[in-house]
Amino acid sequence: MSGARVGDGSATARRGVAMVLLCGAQLLLLLDFSIVNLALPDMRGSLGFSTSGVQWVASAYAVTFGGFLLLGGRLVDLLGGRRLLVTGLAVFGLASLAGGCAPVPEVLVAMRAVQGVGAAMVAPAVLALITTTFPEGPHRNRMIGWFVAASASGFGLGVLLGGVLTDGFGWRAVLLVNVPLVVAAVAAAFQVLGAPGERVERPRAEVFGAVPGIAGLILVIYGCTVLAGGETATSAAVLVALGCLGVGVFLAVDRRLRRPLLPSQVFRLRNVGAVNALGLLGNGTFGASTSLLSLQLQDATGLTPLAAGLFFVPFGVGVALSATSTSRLVARYGAKRALVGGSAVMAVGTALLMRASAANGTWDALLPGMLLVAVGGGAFYTAVTIIGTAGVPDRQQGLASGLLNMTTQLGTALCVAVLVTVAGAGGGSGAVVTTSGTAAAFGVATAVVAAVAVLAALTVRAPHPAR
Repeated sequence: MSGARVGDGSATARRGVAMVLLCGAQLLLLLDFSIVNLALPDMRGSLGFSTSGVQWVASAYAVTFGGFLLLGGRLVDLLGGRRLLVTGLAVFGLASLAGGCAPVPEVLVAMRAVQGVGAAMVAPAVLALITTTFPEGPHRNRMIGWFVAASASGFGLGVLLGGVLTDGFGWRAVLLVNVPLVVAAVAAAFQVLGAPGERVERPRAEVFGAVPGIAGLILVIYGCTVLAGGETATSAAVLVALGCLGVGVFLAVDRRLRRPLLPSQVFRLRNVGAVNALGLLGNGTFGASTSLLSLQLQDATGLTPLAAGLFFVPFGVGVALSATSTSRLVARYGAKRALVGGSAVMAVGTALLMRASAANGTWDALLPGMLLVAVGGGAFYTAVTIIGTAGVPDRQQGLASGLLNMTTQLGTALCVAVLVTVAGAGGGSGAVVTTSGTAAAFGVATAVVAAVAVLAALTVRAPHPAR
């Protein structure tokens, strides 16, 4: 992917500026997951949403983001990283502008869905630009650590920024704030990222062949969202089953294409299949645990949304410090040990959260477990990304990045649905999580991440040394 290379000249300085740009773009995508949460009541009153309908302002973004990631990753390989980054940012920014000016609920939800499509182009482009700019080894691993730190920071910053903007300027500001940031990012991309290169493959067959896969992934994520939102398990199961059918049709069609969207040989690469499966469970449980903890802080301990958001500041700091330190652990002990160790630390953290929840713990009793989840999750996410992109040719880095992002989003949706249902928030009658319910849910999370640690030790092979 020649277009991903940073231009010649003052290479070190340009790469540093490029990393700031790419981490900023990643932060923006994750920020938009959480920035709208504190604005939902204001949106409901201003546009006349129903109580259940306003949740789709948040869900529409997550559903299309996850559904289009695989296609976005493949398009990075076919069209070039800078092209997809700039195009995705433009789509994201225009949808933010239209959503911030939305006169009716339907327009706002539709624009949030379009934002998700733009994000699905940007996310794999960001990671692929990092992995094709920096060769395998300690330097790339450090950059991946900063990438993970930016991802973690986006969620916590979104909660705080959403509260500040909504209180000061109203709900429209949480969307309109993206517009100047996108304009600055696009301008910077043309300045610090190399020319996109001449090789452009026309992805006609891949795009049409991807339709059932995109529909299938959207239905699976939608089904999980429905379950977590309190609808019946039957409705969710039907949606997930239809989604799996769509994914099956996609795989059957894709394998017959001359240039498939998901080439089978990518799974023959060292660790790609194993690390994506582990990432689905481990990163999914990590993301779901933060959602569950947010619900517990508000429903069981009685914190306000803003106070709960402030509680996550040390969590984001913990993830960021862990992610940026993991490259040193990888250099000394290897990526596989960092992966196993990160999941083991996460398991200890969720076990402490289970114990604190069972004892009707206050927010300060939950803090030690939360910090261990942050440290373990940061190391695990970084190690998964390092291993999942190691040994992958440049021409397939977009696909590898799209897979890693997709399994993370799909795993988070699935784990949120399971853990929130276990915690008691999926009862369909306005039920909220209870201390006993969250204790049971964190018990399930502990079992999952402990199993991930064992499976990682058994299935992941040490990555090839950098060449």
